[in-house]
Order: sequence, then C-alpha cells, then structure tokens
Amino acid sequence: MKKILLCTLMICELATCASAQMGKSFLGRTVKGEIVSADQATREITIKYPGEKGPEVFSGFLVEGYKKKLPDGSQREIMMSDLPPGMRVMALYKDAEQKVGGKKQRVYRIISILSVGKDDFARLRSQLNIDPDTPVEKAENAALPQSAPLKLYVATAYPAVQESVAKWINQWNQKNAGKYGEVQFVADLDHADACVVVAKGADTMVSSIQADMYYEGNKIDANWKYATGYLAVKAPEGFKVLMMMTHIVLSTNDGDAVSANGLTSELERRLKLRGKK
Repeated sequence: MKKILLCTLMICELATCASAQMGKSFLGRTVKGEIVSADQATREITIKYPGEKGPEVFSGFLVEGYKKKLPDGSQREIMMSDLPPGMRVMALYKDAEQKVGGKKQRVYRIISILSVGKDDFARLRSQLNIDPDTPVEKAENAALPQSAPLKLYVATAYPAVQESVAKWINQWNQKNAGKYGEVQFVADLDHADACVVVAKGADTMVSSIQADMYYEGNKIDANWKYATGYLAVKAPEGFKVLMMMTHIVLSTNDGDAVSANGLTSELERRLKLRGKK
C-alpha cells in the first residue's frame, strides 16, 4: 500500500511558487498580504498585497461562524480584533452575492484566513529551530558551495522525507561522487553547507481536502494536506533559499506520505552545475 501512496504523490507533487501574492487553490482563490482593516460590524477585511505595478488592495467579507484553533486544541469564533492592522495573512475566497447597504452586490466571501508569519520563511525558521529574526532571503541564482564533500542537513516534520533524502544521498554517491563530488549527511545544522527542509503547511494552500481513495476494495480514511519544501544554503548572516515548492501530503491512519523528489532533483541539478571534480 505504501508504494501505491508514494506513486500517487510523485504524480501529484506540485512545483509551485510559494511566494505568489494572488493565486488559485482547489477550493477557491487566494490572496496573501497585510491586514489594513477588519470591521467587526460588517466582517469586511481589507488586505494590502504587492501587485505587478505596486501595492494593491483586496476587500472581502469573512463568513459567519468562522473559527480559529487555539493553542490548547480547542476552537472559538474568530473576532476582528484577532486580525490587527499589519498582520500578514493568507485568505481563501470565492465570488458571492451579499447585501451591502440594503443592496445586493457582487462581493468576495472569505472562507478561510490564516496568519502566515512576517515573511515567506517563517516555516523554514521554525523547522530549523533557529531564531525567528534570522535573516533569510530568496536567491534562486545563488550557487551551491564548492565544499568537498557537500555537507547536507535535513530538517523535516515527516520521517519519510528523511528516509527519502538518505536514500538519494546513497545513490548519488554511488553514481556521481567521483565525477561531481560526494554529498555527506550531517546530523546538526552547525556543520552543514546546505539544507533540505520540509515543513508542515503551505501559504498557497489553506485547507485540507478529503481524499476518496480505496485499497483492495476498502475505502481509506485519508486527506490531502500540504507542506512547504526549501533548498537552502548558509549565508554569512543567515540563509539563502535556492528553491521553494509546495508538496502534497497524503495523510492516512498509517501516517503521512510525502515525496522529496522535487528538492533532491533540484539539488542534483545544482551539484552538476558546479562542474566536474
């Protein structure tokens, strides 16, 4: 059964830009930006986000009864005071008709809203267990260090990712170490040149979706969830992110299945770009 699930994930793995400010998900459209205002009486929320030609503004109405999860696992209905100006959020919304000032108007109904941290790298910092103020920048054109061997650290919420990367390292060293250099797994971040990080959740995907799956005629209790993957290297004052991607996670009673193939493929490509030994 695990092979079937992993094959499904390999087909469904998404190589999407995790920093897009406007986008689409399975359940609607998304916008990511800073709260400008949140009106308790009307439940209208205004969000400022970076547009193609400068800052733009989105306004939508949060659905009645929307709840937030508290640290103790309980839930309560969200208040507009929970959404102060300047808070960075991801909202999932749909088109709808709603009475505004006694008249029907075409509006946006916000069906989910989540805090996404101060920038695109909050999950990376959390998964690496580093200071929340550690500088991190996106640098897609940056190169891998020329270290020999390249020391790689893996930080992930999913044991399957750790196993997958370890298997890839073994295969790489057998086939390519002599030509492009060895990759060495290290158990602590301080000794690493580069790191592969896969953290739970994704800014571009704000809701899980029930998965209708069957195995040997029996329905599997499963959900599609999301994770964010990063390939990063150390910088003098923090980290540079060479690649970000959204992963689909298939969550079942047997655990979470997620593929790291996109990250290891990118790592392999960049190792070869360093040139032959």
